[in-house]
Amino acid sequence: MASSRLAVKIGMSWNWSDVRREFEIVIPAHGREVDVIRVPPNKARMLGRVRKGPLKILDKRVKRALKDWMYLPMRASWEICHLDPRKGGAGVFPTAEQVEILTVSHAPRLLSSREPWVRALVDSAITKTVRTRTRREPEERDIAEYLSGSMRAEFGRYRFDVASLWSDVRMASSRLAVKIGMSWNWSDVRREFDIVIPAHGREVVVIRVPPNKARMLGKLLRDAVRHRYLARLLAKPDQGKVFECISASPFSNHFLRTGANTRFCDWRFVHRARLGVVPLNAATRWGPRDDLRCRRCGWQSETLPHVLDHCKVHSSAWRGRHDAILHRLAGEVPRASVEIRVDRTPPMIDSALRPDLVVVDEGRRKIVIVDVTVPFENRKNALDVASLAAQRDNVGYRVNGIPITVLAYADDVALVSRKPDGMMKLLDLADRIAAWSGLKFNPRKCATLHVAGGRGAVGKSTGGLSNNKDRKE
Repeated sequence: MASSRLAVKIGMSWNWSDVRREFEIVIPAHGREVDVIRVPPNKARMLGRVRKGPLKILDKRVKRALKDWMYLPMRASWEICHLDPRKGGAGVFPTAEQVEILTVSHAPRLLSSREPWVRALVDSAITKTVRTRTRREPEERDIAEYLSGSMRAEFGRYRFDVASLWSDVRMASSRLAVKIGMSWNWSDVRREFDIVIPAHGREVVVIRVPPNKARMLGKLLRDAVRHRYLARLLAKPDQGKVFECISASPFSNHFLRTGANTRFCDWRFVHRARLGVVPLNAATRWGPRDDLRCRRCGWQSETLPHVLDHCKVHSSAWRGRHDAILHRLAGEVPRASVEIRVDRTPPMIDSALRPDLVVVDEGRRKIVIVDVTVPFENRKNALDVASLAAQRDNVGYRVNGIPITVLAYADDVALVSRKPDGMMKLLDLADRIAAWSGLKFNPRKCATLHVAGGRGAVGKSTGGLSNNKDRKE
């Protein structure tokens, strides 16, 4: 089937030579002095040989085109072109490294072929190649070391090597070993070769790919190379700080594939902002840096965090971003049998505080309160600090960084507070929620525990419960 399709495209054909008693492949020689090119079996390696020089030139042109498509300047990091779209990249894998991955992933398929004669032919060819390199009869571990690109002892002492498929695998494996730490290994237990890949971002340390799982090898190697690109980008102090946040979740990059809720002006700005290459006075890398002040408010340093989050001339945009996120969240909530309150006080609470979003489900007796915070993505630590600041309150204690004000089990409820007035607020809130739910408190079963200086004592305190006009002992 493959030969028939190539015959239609380029006129390729198979031929039998009565003189040499062997098959050969005939290819039309377009643009050459001869009419056709005849490739005998001993030159079969020339058929699928791919030169990496033109591929590298192609990759450079593709990166330049992708930067133009994303409205990025030439000084922008090129790693964004090859990252997965779920991590915030363009998703175009470089062809030169794709050739190396295909070369390596093809070798385990030959080693684990279902045909005995193919495996025997492969064993003979690779043993001959390693024997020529080491000038001795190799063992399985020697073959694994040869394929890993080792230059130890006799592997580096004798530089002569036979040009073959296995020498190409050795060269590709050695380059991938430098980039992602890949290596070949021989298992004495299973009596087979496997490929070891460092498992970046996974629960295990390494991934071992046996020959019968060779179909997974290509994807695992591509993921490892892309993780290397992401690590290089995150290590950059200026262009990697925002990507450390947006690469943590695919929801931050949903628009790259679909373009949903994205205008053309947003597209022209978002990639520059993510890499920190917006042309601002304090963000220029070359040229004169005499005046770094903000052009709108006169602040001493015109940086992207200042323009987006601190320049008071753009204060209306702060509220606009916040409200846009808030209305997006409110629009995604199913409105069947729930009440949605946007920037309004929760029900049954006598307070002037207005959470951003309150969802009241009368059927399940459940209230969900959402408070939207829009920090600048200055590394993940900025998001953690913003989350803790949003949770900070004078009522309650913290357990493992989580504010705790109510502990409940079955029909027992414990209210926790640092101050007496905070406890009164919690009692009033518990009273209102109990009345809303149709429940009542039993004052005879109530008690308080005062903790001071690491010592606790059970005592009495009073607090009004309006639903039954009793006192809580």
